[in-house]
Amino acid sequence: VYSVVPTFPSLNSQLSPKIVPWILICVLSLITSSACAFQVLPVNLKPSTLRARISQQTKMSVLTSSTPLPVAEPDTFSLSSYNVLLPNSVDGWWIYKYYRPQVPEEAREWKHRQQKLQSIILEGGGADVVCIQEASADSFESDFQFMVDAGYKYVLHNKFRFRSATFWKTSRFELDCDFHKDRTLVTLLTLKDSTSSDAPGTTDSAGAQEQPARSGKQVYLVNCHLAGGPNPDKRFRQVHDALEQIRKQNNKMLAAQGGGKGGGKGGGKGAPPPPPPKLPAVVVCGDFNEEGESAVTQLLTKGDVAPEYRCPSYPGTEITSKVKKQELDTFVDAYPSAFAATSTPCPPSFIAPNLDASFVEGGAAAGGGDEEGGAAQITIRPTPQLQEALAKAFRQLTEGKDEMDQPCVDKWLLTINRQLGRGSEFRSAQAKMEAVAAQGGAGLSLQHFADCYLSELQEGKFWGVDHDLRQALGCAVAGAGEGPAFQTLFDHIFYGAQGLELLCVKEPLSPPALAQALSGENPLPNEDQPSDHLMQTAVFRFAGSSS
Repeated sequence: VYSVVPTFPSLNSQLSPKIVPWILICVLSLITSSACAFQVLPVNLKPSTLRARISQQTKMSVLTSSTPLPVAEPDTFSLSSYNVLLPNSVDGWWIYKYYRPQVPEEAREWKHRQQKLQSIILEGGGADVVCIQEASADSFESDFQFMVDAGYKYVLHNKFRFRSATFWKTSRFELDCDFHKDRTLVTLLTLKDSTSSDAPGTTDSAGAQEQPARSGKQVYLVNCHLAGGPNPDKRFRQVHDALEQIRKQNNKMLAAQGGGKGGGKGGGKGAPPPPPPKLPAVVVCGDFNEEGESAVTQLLTKGDVAPEYRCPSYPGTEITSKVKKQELDTFVDAYPSAFAATSTPCPPSFIAPNLDASFVEGGAAAGGGDEEGGAAQITIRPTPQLQEALAKAFRQLTEGKDEMDQPCVDKWLLTINRQLGRGSEFRSAQAKMEAVAAQGGAGLSLQHFADCYLSELQEGKFWGVDHDLRQALGCAVAGAGEGPAFQTLFDHIFYGAQGLELLCVKEPLSPPALAQALSGENPLPNEDQPSDHLMQTAVFRFAGSSS
């Protein structure tokens, strides 16, 4: 006001003494009634950091998919979590079955998928920490060499066919310890005293490269790929065991520092009690293989699970016979909380063709299952349209005969799996052929043929049955994959609210691409997205930091 009014002499002499106070009152009223929080920002912030700061202060803590991550500060770090869908360079030959007919064959091959993964993970410089699920031990080093080339080190889980791996930028973190648990990979990382995720180490007088000093700030990471299927008790046990490992390790470190479990011995009678041990910063992230409220979310957000607790999705399953607790922190789910702050719906992390209603009476979870049999079995009652498609495929393969002899079985398996001797369909068919031969029979009946595919559905492999009937045999199930896609939030980034502060999360897809996937027109995986999961990314600040 004072910069404008003096430019008008008549107003300055006649109105300013009266109007200026009222204008100031109006301006102050607008400021105090605004939902935004104003703060003086340093003028030397990089644009990406400035956008993130402003987003946080105006409760718009979601970066668009095209916005680069904020430049790292001494007390902040970024983290991505991504179920990459098993690489099919050596293992994972069946991955081509996940794709819809419109996706070219070359886009289903590992060379194309690897390029897309590299682009998605490292876009904008890449997060300081990257937790992936479904890596293959047989080809891990070559599959993810691009991460090493970009300045990351890693720990790969030492068990299971489908493994989790945690990467960290060497310029930002160093590894203190790691624990390989059931379906979880626990790591403890120490932040280096560096102001940029891309800052190189300094050089000493002899020309040797020096790494930044340790900052003393540490974070435990629990990288999860929990059990699939109707096993809420297993998923709960897997997460509880990981958190117990952190508790034990934290107590061990405190004891080594002279603090003991409770902060050390007191000073004798009358001495004040020792301070409580410092809570560690903890992130629990990955593919939880369960949607909505669960025993895992109850444990993380409420701190305990009692014997009477039941998951809404599995009310008949006992989770625990006694009270189980975790006292590390109260955890918050980053994505739902950030999107709730912007009053916009939280996007799903898993999008797939909507197949279950067309395949199974009453529907079922269409996303689970893998060639390893990762999902527990579910009850299957085939729909009439599925039975019709199976009968049509059987008549086509047998050329109208009542049985499939061995040459016909081989023809079928070669058509769907592109090679004899592999796949759960092969194992199921061979077992049935042996049983038929033992009873003096010569081939598989329609019921045997149908049972092979019902077994696939029991393991959650809807995608495989749909591919075989639609793309390989030309006998699509009526209505399968039509309409909106199946969507859910299987993946999470939970953070301990006392140890960490959430600054922002990043949209997993642009709104147009997300809308196209959700419509069912281009579900995942597709030519641009090499997995049926979407990557989640969050930026944190260590609690109690001064910046």
